[in-house]
Amino acid sequence: AFAVTVSTVTRAVNSVAIDGTKVKLTLASAALKGEAVTVAYTKPALNPLKTADNLEVPSFTAKNVTNNVN
Repeated sequence: AFAVTVSTVTRAVNSVAIDGTKVKLTLASAALKGEAVTVAYTKPALNPLKTADNLEVPSFTAKNVTNNVN
């Protein structure tokens, strides 16, 4: 359901964890400090992400995300 790029190269997502309103993606290999990261989401037919109001999260195209690697 998630597509991640790190410095324009596709990076596999090994796991997804939900913590309240945050989604944590664990990548096959870590992003390094300063690398540009994007995340896209395609809503699956089964078990889509839901908001705090229990609404299904719609698909979205690649969005820049903050890389907090130190």
